Amino acid sequence: MRLEVIRDLPKKQVNFKNIFQDAIIAEMNIYNQAHLEIDTPLVLTRIVHPKTQHEIGVQFKLEGEIKGNIYCYLDTFNKDVTEKEKNFFQLLFVESMNILIGRILTNIEENDDLIAILSNPSFLNLKEQQQVEFNKGSIDHEILAIGYKLIATQNEYDCRLIFNLDKSN
Repeated sequence: MRLEVIRDLPKKQVNFKNIFQDAIIAEMNIYNQAHLEIDTPLVLTRIVHPKTQHEIGVQFKLEGEIKGNIYCYLDTFNKDVTEKEKNFFQLLFVESMNILIGRILTNIEENDDLIAILSNPSFLNLKEQQQVEFNKGSIDHEILAIGYKLIATQNEYDCRLIFNLDKSN
């Protein structure tokens, strides 16, 4: 009996755009406190605009079969948010993003048998955001962006999600 050495075959590159596109949630209700609906389609991008002073920024880390970071931004420009309401909106925004991303990851697990574990969120201030690198020229990363509207208390807020995904696994 002859044993053959199995050579390491090149890993098949995952097309995250297709995987995430099939898992995207078009709209959802958040505990009757808010409503999320898609505003701009999921796109593959190399241009990521930095966080502005009017945006609330949150970062989630992904581990497992899908690795990377997810950056979520809520734009409060020209919105009258009192100091009392600010904490509520921050919590509502973070919870909305947590639920939305959780649903997307559940869909990916059901559709493609890929498991990703989502970290706890951490807020980003302007200085931290300036240090975020999106590996624009790297073939080992894929950057996806999508826009949502967060509708709450008779206001609409623009939200953007940036998926900075590691393709080297």
